[in-house]
Amino acid sequence: MMPRKNDAQHFLEGTKSRVKDTPGFQAGRPKFPKHLCKAARAEMKRCIALLEARGTLTPGDVTVLSVYAEIFSRWVAAKQQLGEDLMVMTTIINPHGKEVVVQRVNPLLKITEQCEAKLITLAAKLGLTPVDRARSKQTSIVDDKDKPPTLDELMGGSKVLEGPALYVPTPPPTSLDEE
Repeated sequence: MMPRKNDAQHFLEGTKSRVKDTPGFQAGRPKFPKHLCKAARAEMKRCIALLEARGTLTPGDVTVLSVYAEIFSRWVAAKQQLGEDLMVMTTIINPHGKEVVVQRVNPLLKITEQCEAKLITLAAKLGLTPVDRARSKQTSIVDDKDKPPTLDELMGGSKVLEGPALYVPTPPPTSLDEE
C-alpha cells in the first residue's frame, strides 16, 4: 500500500486529495443552563475553556457538560462533608430488642464513589481524559487548500538560512546621470 500524499505532493503533481477532513459538526459555544449552582458553573466554565482551546467544543455538548458539572459539584460537596470520617457510629436495635451502637461505613463514601465513576465516564465522553483527548476530532479546521504551498513545504521542511544574504538587490537609478 502506498503512503498517503501530503498537500505539497498533490500540488506538485496537479492532483486533488479525496480525503474528507471536514467534521460533520460545527464548532460553537454552548449556552449556560440557569439551573447550575455556583460550583457547577465554575467547573463548566473550566471545561468549556479546555474544549474550546482544543477546538472540540460544540453547542450540542451542553447536556453532557451540565451533567458533568453538576456531578462534579455534588462530588466536591460530598467530599467536604465526608472529610476524614470514613466510619460513623450508628445506633441499631439488635434481635433481642436492645439498642446497640455499631460502627459502619459512612454513607457519603458511596455517594463520592458513584460520582467519581460517573465523572470518569463523562470526562471520557467529552474527551477530557488523556486517552480520549487523542481520539477527539477538532471542529474547526483551518482551510489552506486554496493556498499554494511555500517553497519550504515543497522541499520537505522549513530550514532557515542564517548569516548574510547571498544576494542584496541594489536600488534602481533615479536618473540617467547616476549610472
